[in-house]
Amino acid sequence: MERHLVWLDCDFGTDDAAALLCANKLPELEIVGISTVAGNAALEKTYPNAYRLNKLMGTYYPIYRGA
Repeated sequence: MERHLVWLDCDFGTDDAAALLCANKLPELEIVGISTVAGNAALEKTYPNAYRLNKLMGTYYPIYRGA
């Protein structure tokens, strides 16, 4: 099976959190990193959201603050 490298760049609301949870379980995807941006919430909230979800999943994807 071919694996696809994936970088997630999103505002980490509930829809994006659900997308990460699903992507994490798909064997054909390899998440290489996450960047957070302001969207429905400010960057000061989206980065911690991504960080907490990463920790809850027991994963160690690199997370970066975007614009």
